Amino acid sequence: MKFSGTARRMLLPLALVIVIATGWSLYWYIASEKAKQSFTDYLEKNRATGVDIVCAHPVWGGFPFRFELTCDRLGAAGLRAGVQVDFAGGKTNAVALAYNPFHLIVEISGPVSLTVIGRTGYQTHIASNGKPLRTSLKLKTQPTRADQVSVLAQNLSGTITQTPIPGGASETVPFSVERLNLHTRFTAPPIDDIAPFDVAADVSGFVYGPDASKLFGTEPLRIETASMTANITSLPIAKGLTFATRTRQWHDQKGVLSVKEFTFTSNFLTGASSGDVNLDSKGLLNGRLEGSVSGFDAFLKRLETAGVIKENHAAIADTLMSVLGKPKQSPADASINVRTTFKQGKVYIGPFKVVTVPPLF
Repeated sequence: MKFSGTARRMLLPLALVIVIATGWSLYWYIASEKAKQSFTDYLEKNRATGVDIVCAHPVWGGFPFRFELTCDRLGAAGLRAGVQVDFAGGKTNAVALAYNPFHLIVEISGPVSLTVIGRTGYQTHIASNGKPLRTSLKLKTQPTRADQVSVLAQNLSGTITQTPIPGGASETVPFSVERLNLHTRFTAPPIDDIAPFDVAADVSGFVYGPDASKLFGTEPLRIETASMTANITSLPIAKGLTFATRTRQWHDQKGVLSVKEFTFTSNFLTGASSGDVNLDSKGLLNGRLEGSVSGFDAFLKRLETAGVIKENHAAIADTLMSVLGKPKQSPADASINVRTTFKQGKVYIGPFKVVTVPPLF
């Protein structure tokens, strides 16, 4: 059968559509099979290093414009650098657009739980309600790693339970958060498995603690808003390193954690700070943050009422902080300058040592 010139011109667009559809379908099938194999390899590699990741009843789909993976349940358990971690989540959906397969969106339905058994002598168990966690990952192919990660959680509530090991009384504290947004990214391509790393986070509506607690008095800690931007220079990103080895390499590369801005507004204190922190040759924190805080006198009063500090100690602390801080510029300006110092693992707020952080390597 012969077609006239007019008929051929009419059939040409249809033929092009068929060719494009066939080519796209072939691409989707090949890419989908490669994604399945990559996921299987990822599970096997983690299992070989002691981390077992479970995707219960995996279902692949998304044709023709997406790649999708659905797990009835997502779990992970393993031992890394002496820390046992167990994670459990509900139904999980992972989606990537077919024309942008290295930007992955993951939604994990609740309830979500995380159990950590570390070297501190405590088991920490975090359990949330049924609200989902949404994660956005932008991946690179060479090497395959998360180049940019964003995590969004909204209207979460749950409990944090700490249990002494090998045994003892557990302490459970409730928490809730209206919104948690976390972003991380590598700011430049790695050189010899070393790369600079950015972190940004903001939190709103965070509540921690029961109505009556030893630390916070007659009401829980409420953070109305908090945000932070920071940069980590010379971060080692090679796979398979323990935390201690990674932090030692970070020290050897003269890495610095630079807090560009940290601000917070709570029912006890309001403040802002910035500065640099690094590690010494023994793996101990060193550095300082400079900033200002308001509401310190009221905070001391709450600690005194709760029985955490004595009345005379609160008065001395208030006097010292007032002397060390800046003079009030006006009756409405009740803020004082505060320096947080990290010296050989000891953390000082103003002249007061508040905690000692053990060596990180």
